[in-house]
Amino acid sequence: SATVGRKYWLAKAWTQPNQLCPSPEVHLANGDYSFSPADFDPAGMTLPEARIEGKATTLFRPYGAIFGAQVWRMAHEANVGDVIFLESDNRHLHAWGTITARYERRSGKYTRASLLKEGLHKVGVTWHAIKKGKDAFRIGKGDNLLFREVTERETLMPILLKFIDGPLPTGSRQG
Repeated sequence: SATVGRKYWLAKAWTQPNQLCPSPEVHLANGDYSFSPADFDPAGMTLPEARIEGKATTLFRPYGAIFGAQVWRMAHEANVGDVIFLESDNRHLHAWGTITARYERRSGKYTRASLLKEGLHKVGVTWHAIKKGKDAFRIGKGDNLLFREVTERETLMPILLKFIDGPLPTGSRQG
């Protein structure tokens, strides 16, 4: 049963090394979800401004405007207590978790190696590994979205919720 106001997110991980987003194992070990599509700080921006800034600072052309919006959503719409599912290859579920810390932008310089380990943009997550999530669903070929809300996806949500192995944590939402 969903808590009133709780959102559900689907987040991408890469099984092969990719500076855009760490592997599922790295996310679980770090206790967060992170990605690095564009080098900007979304604090104080509107969504249209983030799209422009994402395009201007993208690390992966030609996807800047899409990624700018995703960074903005992570910073402005993802809340402590929301549920996040970690998927790869547009069909494999690796884990589900609860967001435990609001958005944070990594400070300082970064390298390709540090992006593989930490990403530029992140939210804290308490993860629960999914052992039998291979080929759980198919989103669509070429889905490049790294972080998107799926709360209202009527065909996808019942599939995802089956992988939650117990009642969702309750408590007050923060942030």
